[in-house]
Amino acid sequence: MKAKTLLKITAGLIGFFCLAHTAGAFLGKSHGAEEDALLSAMRSYHFDAMGFSRTHWDFYFGFSLFLSVNLAALTRIIWVISSSSDANLVRTFSWVLTFTTVGFAILSWVYFFPAPAIVNSLATITSLGAAIKSGNST
Repeated sequence: MKAKTLLKITAGLIGFFCLAHTAGAFLGKSHGAEEDALLSAMRSYHFDAMGFSRTHWDFYFGFSLFLSVNLAALTRIIWVISSSSDANLVRTFSWVLTFTTVGFAILSWVYFFPAPAIVNSLATITSLGAAIKSGNST
């Protein structure tokens, strides 16, 4: 399989991760009274953050959306680079992407659950394949 094809597959995996993560942020269901109490406390405790009143929920939900925006941008960047005729750009970016997806996979396995961990592990495999293949040809 060509490096560019592997990058397109990686873009699809990261895009899927973005959509699933975003859906989970908005459609996640309660796991019971204890979680509801925790989230209520996160929403109700206000503190000053550089002159603005914020809650722990603001940071929690905001960072979740921040990740979604970054994943959407990364998906598009991967797709654009997968169409590049610049072999050096494809090779360099594929290696950077491999290290990025390794980080995503490790964090997902350590702090989250199997679904994102598996998707990011697959993205690591496809981006590594692209990096290796791009050393030969694009």
